[in-house]
Amino acid sequence: MRAEREAFILQAGVDFRILRAIAIEHPFDADAAILDVQSPGTPPVQAENPIFSHGIGHQHDERSEVQEKAVDIVQEEASRGALDIMVKVEELKQMLAHAKEANDMVHAGEVFGEKAILATEARELQSRLLNLSDERDKSLAILNEVDST
Repeated sequence: MRAEREAFILQAGVDFRILRAIAIEHPFDADAAILDVQSPGTPPVQAENPIFSHGIGHQHDERSEVQEKAVDIVQEEASRGALDIMVKVEELKQMLAHAKEANDMVHAGEVFGEKAILATEARELQSRLLNLSDERDKSLAILNEVDST
């Protein structure tokens, strides 16, 4: 279907660069886009004397039909491009969520490691405190013995 449309537009002599530029300029206004679309090197159609305008009107109708199809194709491509952008945004959101989760896991590992180190140091300090308490008790016992003699 798309290939048929593109062949139709190429046969009619419509330049895709012009159509894309117009689609960007008028993304949601097909009527304005149709008014801007012209085949390269073709002057705009102007109505002349009503007696002679029948042939020109027919050319204008054909050209309008070609332009409408061209605009439809460009709008379809633009919406497909917007969809691609939205898909990429969703992919980036998922990547961000995974990166954040991985970062949180690394941080949790660091916290766990620091907690283990602090627990070990607390046990060592308790052990030293008990040893100092025992030494104090022994020293007091020796002093009491010396005082009693």
